[in-house]
Amino acid sequence: LYVFQLFIVFEVARSLSVLFCKMIIYRDLFSGDELCSDTFPMKLVNDVVFEFTGKHVVRKLGEVTLEGANPSAEEFDEGTEEQLESGIDIVLNHQLMEMPMYQDIKIFKDWIKEYMKKLVEKMKSDGESEESISKFKKNMQEYVTSLLKKDRFKELQFFSGPGDNAADGQLAIVEYRQVSDTEQPIVMLIKQGLIVEKCEVTRVFMPTTHCDVSVNNSSTAKEYYFAIVDMNDRLMFELNISKKNDFDSMLLKQLIAHASLDIVDEAAAEQSHMMIKQVEKYNEWNISAFVTSSGVRFLMLHTAKNDEGIKNFFIEIYEMYIKLAMNPFHRIGEKIESPAFHKRAQLYGKKLHSQCCVTRINSQ
Repeated sequence: LYVFQLFIVFEVARSLSVLFCKMIIYRDLFSGDELCSDTFPMKLVNDVVFEFTGKHVVRKLGEVTLEGANPSAEEFDEGTEEQLESGIDIVLNHQLMEMPMYQDIKIFKDWIKEYMKKLVEKMKSDGESEESISKFKKNMQEYVTSLLKKDRFKELQFFSGPGDNAADGQLAIVEYRQVSDTEQPIVMLIKQGLIVEKCEVTRVFMPTTHCDVSVNNSSTAKEYYFAIVDMNDRLMFELNISKKNDFDSMLLKQLIAHASLDIVDEAAAEQSHMMIKQVEKYNEWNISAFVTSSGVRFLMLHTAKNDEGIKNFFIEIYEMYIKLAMNPFHRIGEKIESPAFHKRAQLYGKKLHSQCCVTRINSQ
């Protein structure tokens, strides 16, 4: 039954080129443009401004990522003729348009004055209480006053939605800030000017926080795909230990991993220990798992039978994950961006692959 379910998920996804998952889309209240989603780290400030943390990326033209993955430099050095694009991942994903004219403080003041008036009228027509509207005005005044400080305003960037009615909507305001020792773009959107839309079927799910481990093309080369998925089924990290990292191959691995989550959860509920050996098989792919006490799933898709090597790999990754979780600058559930974590995971992946090949050669 499970194999049949996996097959159906793959066939539907292949025909539609989508992955089934839950997410929230934030659309502009007046223009209807899609401005952002909850796949990016975010927080609400003073009940009026959502701040989304993005990052600057370089990627293939037209590629869409859900959590701002920045493909490795090696991927672009393979002699491909494909065009590249660079920019803020949130801006690229949602096709936001830069509006440099609003860097003129007078033009911005005129816009925010009219936009505030329109928002308040909308709140009144929706039956918001005077107390609620008064609080909104006060908090917005504080926000705008802070933005208009000379040293801050000159560093801001402004973007609108991509639609024909974008002029009716709000501006996405971008400010670069230091986040965990790196400068990252913060995209600010006014909460009251957004429509929250729950989405069950999203665009193509490309790698997020993605690492590759290159292997040779010999007949002894086996494939592994490793993913860390949080308790809300969000992909935090993935490692591809394979000579195949093309779009179709990666999509298939992600689909199989995603479809196996319910099976893994059921298996974890029936046993007390964290390591779960093979829970399912789909074509050549075996699926093994390791579930932490907090419900984070470590998933391993593998074509080679290597229980001991996979167990050791899980333990090594788990020890790294615990250290990362203890870091006060890392928030549980966020995508794993630590360069040290990536590098160490790649080393463990190479070790796992080499163990597999040595075992196979010895057995021959």
